[in-house]
Amino acid sequence: MNQLQQQPDKPVSTLQLVGACLMAGVAMVRCMVVIAPMRLFDVDPAIDPLPLAGLGPAGSMVLDLLLVCGAVVCLFAECRQRRGLDPVLLVLAILPLPVILLHAGQDFESMWRGSGWFAAVIGLVAAAHLARDHRMTVLMSAVLLSIACPLLLRGLVQVFLDHPQTVAFFQANKQMILEEKGWLAGTPEALIYERRLMQPEATGWFGFSNIFGSVIAAAVTFCAGVLLLRPSVDDRAEGGWKGVLFLVGLLGLGLVLLNGGLGAIVVAFAGLLLIMVSWFNGWLASPPDGRMVRLGLLGLLVLALVVVIVRGLLPVEMLQEKSLLFRWHYMTGALAMFLEHPLLGVGAGGFDDAYLLGRPMESPEEVNSAHSMWIDWLAAMGIVGACWVLLTMIQLWRGVGGDDRNEPGTGSMRSLFFPSSIVILCSCIISLWIEQRVIGTISLLGVCLGIVLMLMMSASVIRILERVSLARARWILMLAGFVLLLHAQIEMSLWQPGAAAWILLLVGLAAPAACSVSWGRWLLPIPLAACVLLLVFGIIPTTRQDLLVEEAAARLQSIGVMRQEIIDPGLRLQDPADAEEILQGLLAAGTSPGYVDHLRSQWNVLAVEPLALRNLLLEVNAGNTPAARMHATSLLDEAVDRMRCRHDISLALADQALRAAQRLEGDDRTRMQQLALETLDAASTRGRSARLSAATAAALMQSMADDRPVGDRLREALVEWIQLDPNSVHARVLLAGVLHGSEEYAEAASIANEAILIDEARSLDPLKQMPGNQREQMLRIIEDARIREQG
Repeated sequence: MNQLQQQPDKPVSTLQLVGACLMAGVAMVRCMVVIAPMRLFDVDPAIDPLPLAGLGPAGSMVLDLLLVCGAVVCLFAECRQRRGLDPVLLVLAILPLPVILLHAGQDFESMWRGSGWFAAVIGLVAAAHLARDHRMTVLMSAVLLSIACPLLLRGLVQVFLDHPQTVAFFQANKQMILEEKGWLAGTPEALIYERRLMQPEATGWFGFSNIFGSVIAAAVTFCAGVLLLRPSVDDRAEGGWKGVLFLVGLLGLGLVLLNGGLGAIVVAFAGLLLIMVSWFNGWLASPPDGRMVRLGLLGLLVLALVVVIVRGLLPVEMLQEKSLLFRWHYMTGALAMFLEHPLLGVGAGGFDDAYLLGRPMESPEEVNSAHSMWIDWLAAMGIVGACWVLLTMIQLWRGVGGDDRNEPGTGSMRSLFFPSSIVILCSCIISLWIEQRVIGTISLLGVCLGIVLMLMMSASVIRILERVSLARARWILMLAGFVLLLHAQIEMSLWQPGAAAWILLLVGLAAPAACSVSWGRWLLPIPLAACVLLLVFGIIPTTRQDLLVEEAAARLQSIGVMRQEIIDPGLRLQDPADAEEILQGLLAAGTSPGYVDHLRSQWNVLAVEPLALRNLLLEVNAGNTPAARMHATSLLDEAVDRMRCRHDISLALADQALRAAQRLEGDDRTRMQQLALETLDAASTRGRSARLSAATAAALMQSMADDRPVGDRLREALVEWIQLDPNSVHARVLLAGVLHGSEEYAEAASIANEAILIDEARSLDPLKQMPGNQREQMLRIIEDARIREQG
């Protein structure tokens, strides 16, 4: 038998329930924590001592491992119940695995991002098999869609509480904040940072308002569909349950509109339009089963890419809209990657470096993703990425139509309330544990409210969907999944590690898998083998490396904590308790006990001039940094040796060595500078390290440019930077200055002219163009060369 499954429901096995709950729980945790490449040293711990309150790559890969294990448990349970597996879905999901593993062995970024992609796709396949069972469909839908509640609460807090406070703090401390980031007021980096800071956005835990909008748009579509459903059995009490979904849908639509993201707004209203068309045509009562509907939905996915292409081919000045034009730039850059690496792609973490090599001159953006799921997969994995493209198309095709014979009985799913509640509570507890450093009393109350709302929403979904047929429930899920896929065609929803699993699990529930009892089960050892490889070569060495990084940051964090206490306006210098706390903190940060005793004995005299005392304390605290940084570099150096393909730690090592050298003299200074150079030279050219290594090396050499050999080395670093980023204006500005200082006037003028031409081409984003003083410097270099040539 090889057909789409429409069998009567069999009893739910324990394995099915465990696997489904594990997958849904992992997806929920991913949506409720921040996931980033570096938890420490993304900023200097001596300035910002708090580590990221979220997960790093090791934690992300642990979640991937759990998700794949949950998927395998579900598929094994399907085999035990002799439902059979879908070999087409399994083969398409597994075929890109060798390419993912190949890139993972060379680049850490590709390892952990590729791991997340693969886990999410395997989760889709498992969810499609569970979708053959009404109870499993309802259970996973109820859990997954309840994520809208905490996301909406966090979004409201971000827009109406966090954003005004952040803007007020920035305006009061603008100069200090920019100096800490190494920027001067008025520079492109500072202006772009300020522009983004001033935009009130709801991002949830994703960090991107458009991804937040994508998830919420799917929830709004689902809520609208359920509200228009008529139950298959009479139940006058369902109005209260629908009221919960109405409030969630209304609030979600309001936040999508408030964010102002054009793509999210369009797909949200597209979802509502599809629901209204379904209601008008009676498809909510009897889902359609026609080829034209399938082709129409697939055509809309393709149309999203066609719109981008058309915008890219139109003259730049014809329309004011720029986001689609930027996506056209990403698409052309991705096409260049695919044509250059058609068999293996550039890896899940290699897009940013590869894009710089192929981006159009007028593109001011530096991006990590093509902002399109299909194009991202093709660029990252080459031709085998088409397997996942085909997989999503098959799911969408199968999601249209279905047998409506399976009418549920009243109260048949009350037992689902308990497992759904357990999954929600466990996922919330895990996210709370991860974020415990930043959870205050008010935040904790908000979390409790979010949990209550999640439980209410999941109960509402279960209560309503148990009273409609499986085919009708699938149709609404399919429309919600279609909204996600449509937005993923013009957004980086499936690139971002937090959202990918949630999105693909919901898409998997929208259509049931076919079955083949004969041989599909023999594919199950492959994802299990991938789990073993991930554990041995990914999770374990990364965890060991992270322990060294945390130890390296510890002393610097003590200095950072002291710095924040000293500049705190609420510090009472004449209060003996506050004074003793400061002195003990200085002692913990590395200040010698003798000097601490000296400060204690002179405190009353010094406290007469509070500003002078604060400056003295800051200077004393800063004096501890060289020793702490040298200690950190030794531990970071050891961490780099553990896994050399993890380039972020290499860059952190070079940065700390450079910062240490700035406050050292003599042999120690030379040793730190040499360590930074050797680290940058040893860093691989794959992943994100290439351009950043060259840029860091250039910054280092500028601080060492007292002798000619270093000047030559600086020129080499800048030339390498330009080779890795052919349209870099900043590298050309620096190189033109070096050449002019070396009295190579003609070459300097040529480079300066290139910088001006590229800069003029980037008029799409004026904030990313050269500031006036840099442009004047380039013009002076060109004019100086002209005068010398004429003389």
